[in-house]
Amino acid sequence: MVTHTKSDISGVFRYQNAPAAIEWLVAALGFEKHSDHRTPNGLVAHADLRFGPSVIGVSSAAASDAKSPWATVRQGLYVCVDDPDGFHDRARNAGAEIVCPLTDLDYGSRDFTLRDPGGHLWAFGTYDMGATKDEPAAWPELRYSDAAQAVNWLERAMGFERAAEIPDSSGTLVHAELRLGPSVLMLGPEMPGSEWPDARQVVHLRVDDPDTHFARVKQHAPVIVRQPQTAPYGARFYAVRDPEGFLWWVSNYHPANIAA
Repeated sequence: MVTHTKSDISGVFRYQNAPAAIEWLVAALGFEKHSDHRTPNGLVAHADLRFGPSVIGVSSAAASDAKSPWATVRQGLYVCVDDPDGFHDRARNAGAEIVCPLTDLDYGSRDFTLRDPGGHLWAFGTYDMGATKDEPAAWPELRYSDAAQAVNWLERAMGFERAAEIPDSSGTLVHAELRLGPSVLMLGPEMPGSEWPDARQVVHLRVDDPDTHFARVKQHAPVIVRQPQTAPYGARFYAVRDPEGFLWWVSNYHPANIAA
């Protein structure tokens, strides 16, 4: 059993024009810059952006080492943990594909990276991106070809706990909410016939008033995927793509909590 006191899950993004993306995320969505580390030629080596108690990571695609697995993806996840060795051993024993071994990095973090059965990259390490222990205001949603199998794997390999599972009329899992410490992960099935078949990783933002937030966002020329509307489960939401096509889902929904 892995024990931990910290497990912040953050989406990480690789933009072609990361400086412009940072400015858009701040102006349109309301992120705040927590850190912004540049290379000598002005690329974003890494930037941490806060949204309330939550944080995301942004970097320039061109700043990645071409030999790194991260150079092959535009999105992934970073999990700040106080025991990366314990997470590594648990994941390895569950058959996880470790694509970057445990390494002590020059900026003080101890990290490793795995690829889950759905092809998503996860880095685990001790680098603190600045999230707090409050209820998250931003969390990722991942899509898998077999959502139920993915839930089982995440539970076994990473220690996630199930907070909610919603099947369709045939019993197929269509939505799940998992917790790792205070952090939230949503997942569901891939949707090849939907209006966003490429969106295998989506970021959810929680705001008190989605309509007011939408009025701010639409001034910054996003691609509007869904106008503000009320979902059958009662939450108010809208969805947009940012200038490089990443999908953002904004609502006043509060994720499920683990039952006591």
